[in-house]
Formats: sequence, structure tokens, C-alpha cells
Amino acid sequence: TFTTTSGGNTQTRTHRITQDPAPSLSLNSQQHIQPPIGGTYSFNVNSNTQWSWSSSAEWVSSTVPSTQSFSLPFQYTLEPNTSTSSRIAQISFGFTVGDRTVYQNFRITQQGDTKPPVIKLTGSSRMTVEADRDSEYTDQGATCSDAVDGNLDAAVEVSGDVIDMRQPGTYTILYNCRDTAG
Repeated sequence: TFTTTSGGNTQTRTHRITQDPAPSLSLNSQQHIQPPIGGTYSFNVNSNTQWSWSSSAEWVSSTVPSTQSFSLPFQYTLEPNTSTSSRIAQISFGFTVGDRTVYQNFRITQQGDTKPPVIKLTGSSRMTVEADRDSEYTDQGATCSDAVDGNLDAAVEVSGDVIDMRQPGTYTILYNCRDTAG
């Protein structure tokens, strides 16, 4: 507060001197652990300054431009992990303080695909048919799906006995399916 006196009158003028806050950036999370299926995820970037980001892995992408100003939800997309091993990526967020760049890192661990695909028989698992010299057996087949790879019907392998409709007996047909993780 500054006070000036002039001709018997007193007038007061108050001055508030402020300083801009130092540039800062914070993340509402330091890491995410994600399933192997891929998808889009987000966390908040809180900042009072301009910042940029980069990723250490080609399987991580974002539609957020590489340079941003101020706070926003940061969305990123992961490609499916078709390996049985987990993988790790880092997204670095940088901002300038004076003549140096300060980084905040966000770590992503994407779990490996350790669940096998699911095979479902079309029709019953046990069938009784009459022997017939004039017909051929037509297998009803099976379907296969996987949380990471999706529809794998084309990957179903059929093996086992060759069914001879002219010869009574018990026959076994086997179905197998593998996803890209093996």
C-alpha cells in the first residue's frame, strides 16, 4: 500500500504485484495396465503451459496433436497384443521451464494374450445316426473365437476318424483352433 499526502488530503492507492505461476504439468495417473485386446483409453493431463508428447512404441497412438496447450483428457489407442508376453511403452510429456525441458512419463503395460480361443461345436457333441450305404456323412463343424483375434472360424482344424456311413461303429472327430499367440 502506498500513501500520498497532498494539501491536507490523504489518498491511498493499493497495488498488488503478482508473478505468473511457474510452468507445470501433472498427470492424474502415472501408469495403466491394459488387457491384450487393444482399445482406446484416457487419463487427464493438467497443465498451465504448452506441452508436447511422444511415445516409445509404435503400437501406441493418439489423435491428440503432438503439441498442446493447457489441460485436457489425453486419449491413446493400443493395438491388440497378439503375443503371450506383456509389453511396455512409455508416453513422455515435456514442457519448458526457462532453458530446460522437464518430462513427466506415463507407463503403459499391456498384458499378453494368454487365454486360448474358444471352440464351440455346431450341433450336439454326441450323435447317433443310422448306417446307410447310400449316403455320406456331413460334419456340422465348429466355430472358434478369441478375445484378441476375434472370429477364427477359418482357423478350425478338423482331424480324427473318417466316418464311414456303411460301417457301424464309434467315430471321434477332433477340432483344434489356434490364435496368433499360439
